[in-house]
Amino acid sequence: MRIFRILTILILSVFYTSLVKADCIYKSDLFGKSIGIVGDSFFTTDDGFGNLENVLELVFHTSNVQNSAIGGATVLGFSRKAIRNQKLDKPLDILILGGGGNDFGECGSDKNCLAEKLNSFITPNLKSGAFTKIIEKYSSSDTKSVILYTTVVGNHASDSWKKLVELVASKFAERMQLFAETKQEVIWVDAGKILRPNNKKHWLEDGYHPSAQGYKLIAKELFNRLCTI
Repeated sequence: MRIFRILTILILSVFYTSLVKADCIYKSDLFGKSIGIVGDSFFTTDDGFGNLENVLELVFHTSNVQNSAIGGATVLGFSRKAIRNQKLDKPLDILILGGGGNDFGECGSDKNCLAEKLNSFITPNLKSGAFTKIIEKYSSSDTKSVILYTTVVGNHASDSWKKLVELVASKFAERMQLFAETKQEVIWVDAGKILRPNNKKHWLEDGYHPSAQGYKLIAKELFNRLCTI
């Protein structure tokens, strides 16, 4: 049974590596990296070999992926589910950070509340906020940090999620992109540019959480983006 599992991992590793761009396939300095994930349920879809940890292990040829994301987690919370309280071993080569959907969901359609939440993540002057503190907490001088979240949901998602995305997604993406441009060690990856709203294979039945195929596409994009910096 162990031999079968090893063979399966090797075969899948070759397959997933072939998904990345040709100029990145042999980017061996990305192989074997330690990767840590903090966030909410966007990162916790459990689908056997298709979960995010396994997909990242295969694409990055590593056995060191820690996923501490928790369903229902918030950026600004104080309990165990607060993203800033999730546990990761350090040092990390790559930090993947995401979240905000549950925080924004507390606001409903209140635009002032939505703006206040976003400003709490990254301030308008791009110099402080919860995301900066989380990156500082989990990073060393050599850590590459990835802010990863989605600005779209599947067409089959609930109307409430579609409305939330309509209200805040573009502003969230703009703020994260501007912040990343000020930090050489930080990149912003919008899963909404990777996952297609009209492709049900990219999503679970709820239309918000990525499927195993969605995670494969995300991992491919992460590898391609990181191999260019």
